[in-house]
Amino acid sequence: MSIFQKFFLGFVLVGGVTFSIQDNLVDGKEEYKLEKVVKNTEQSKQIQQKNKTREVKKEWNTDSLIFFDKYKFATETASTPSRKTRGLSGRKTFPKNHAMLFVFSDNTYNGFWMKDMYLSIDMVWLDENRNVVHIEREVDPNTFPKVFGDHKKSKYVLEFESGTSEKIGIKIGSHFKF
Repeated sequence: MSIFQKFFLGFVLVGGVTFSIQDNLVDGKEEYKLEKVVKNTEQSKQIQQKNKTREVKKEWNTDSLIFFDKYKFATETASTPSRKTRGLSGRKTFPKNHAMLFVFSDNTYNGFWMKDMYLSIDMVWLDENRNVVHIEREVDPNTFPKVFGDHKKSKYVLEFESGTSEKIGIKIGSHFKF
C-alpha cells in the first residue's frame, strides 16, 4: 500500500509564466512537481483542450488500420483474452475515425455486452473473409446485461463510434480490408 502526501510549497515565476510548486511524498520519496498557473480564461481553455487531446491519445493505443469503401480507421486490436474481456469498458472518449478490432482464432459465436461501458457504440461482426454478417447499431450502455451477436458465427468484431455504421453505409455483406 502506498502512502501519498501532497504539500504546496509556493509559486515561482519563470520567463513571465507563473508555476505552482508541489512536493509529493510517495512512500517516503520526494517528488517535486511544477504546475502552470493560468490566469487568462482563453489560455486556460486552450490548455484544457490540449490536455483532453493528450488523454484521448493515451487512452487509445492504435496499432493497425482497417478500410471500408473510401473510409480508413485507426484501430486498436484486442487479440488476447484480457484485451478482449476489457474491450472499451471504462473508456469515456471515442475519437472520430477510430475502431476497436476483436480477433478470434476461429469462426465461432462471439457475444458482446455493454458491461462497464460509458459510450453508445456500433458493433459489426465479420466472417473469416472479412464480410459483414451482423450489425448492432447505437447500442446503449444501459442494455447491460443483454448479449449481442451471439447467434451469428464470426472471426472478427469491430466496434465504432455510435452512428458510424449507418453514416458510412455498412450493411450485411459489406467487405472490410485489413
